[in-house]
Amino acid sequence: MVVEGNGLPIGLDVDSAQPHELTLAERTLQTISVPRRRGRLRTRPQALAADKAYDSADFRRRLRRQADDSHL
Repeated sequence: MVVEGNGLPIGLDVDSAQPHELTLAERTLQTISVPRRRGRLRTRPQALAADKAYDSADFRRRLRRQADDSHL
């Protein structure tokens, strides 16, 4: 689950525990959907705070690649 700063859920993915945690985290981040007053839904967070277990170079690389791909 992804929540905003006050704990309001803004994204959710339910799956078995079989896939690797980074794969599950990527899928969950892709479900972010925040309505705005005007325009399209916001789908990328301005900042991300996660458990220390997600603090890896591989996960940061994947997040950067995903952010770069979304600008296309």
